[in-house]
Amino acid sequence: GIMLAGRTVTLAVTGLLAVGQLALVGILAGVTIGHDAPLDSFGATAPSGALVRDAAQTALLYVCGSLPLFLGGEVVRPHRTIPRGLVTGYLLVAVGVVATVFPLAANPSFGFEPIPGVAVAQVFGSRTLAVSVGVGVAASVAGVMLVEYIALTRLVHALTGRPLRRITAAVAVALVVTAPISLIDPAAFYRDLLKPSLIALWLSQLIVSAVYPRFVAKRGGRRIPAWTLAVVSCAFAVYGMVATIQHTIS
Repeated sequence: GIMLAGRTVTLAVTGLLAVGQLALVGILAGVTIGHDAPLDSFGATAPSGALVRDAAQTALLYVCGSLPLFLGGEVVRPHRTIPRGLVTGYLLVAVGVVATVFPLAANPSFGFEPIPGVAVAQVFGSRTLAVSVGVGVAASVAGVMLVEYIALTRLVHALTGRPLRRITAAVAVALVVTAPISLIDPAAFYRDLLKPSLIALWLSQLIVSAVYPRFVAKRGGRRIPAWTLAVVSCAFAVYGMVATIQHTIS
């Protein structure tokens, strides 16, 4: 419904979700600020190999940071606006998340809870805050789905040249028709589609990264930075596929 309402409504709702998430993160950080861990607790007991592995796997989540780039053609002065937006957004979220999860270093039991943020809010805050954080987590998942929906419609539009409104309606119908199937067995639906979906995600990233040097060369750009970025990005995508396969097997 949000997507079919048009671009203005879709982006407005996305913006409201983002502001709401930042507000919740800020409130949760304020609640936990007096319960943080001493600086010497970080890395004191974590083996270096496990720390590097877990950091790399956590970094895979930031592939979602590429989603705003799909709106590059609709932004005024994209070469200026998008980099500023990405850097500013990343810094705001990084500061908020670090401040919020700081207690986990001294209280690792929070990490074993189904929703750690809710547990932290329940212990250090109130029941109302915990429920708000839980609702915020659900909203954040819906927000990511919405942004992925936006990216999918823009990608299909760029590849086919079909009208954006028609593509949006077609994708909406497809999702509405197929979504009830997942309710038959949500766990199995998620489990069966997780591996192929993630492999397709990393394969698409690998293709884009591999052809990037050619893209730059056609526009007279510098080759060394382009190849450096391409090699690092390709290695990241390959690692994502390997981690996906290993995690699914285990």
